[in-house]
Amino acid sequence: MPEGQRPKLRELVVRASSDADFALQVLSDPASVAEEYHLDAEQIQQIRDLVDQGIFQPALEAHATPDDYES
Repeated sequence: MPEGQRPKLRELVVRASSDADFALQVLSDPASVAEEYHLDAEQIQQIRDLVDQGIFQPALEAHATPDDYES
């Protein structure tokens, strides 16, 4: 991460929540977005650890509404 630049975690999460391909990229290779989002080695490893623990994973069903469940 460049000196004096804060990680852009909020922006990363917002994009990942609305862009499934980007979310899969972050989950499978967080280092690939490190420069753009100013992530350091510790933050990259934290993402990897959360993926390994099953805490971070792709959503199976996003933005479901009650109408989605009516027969």
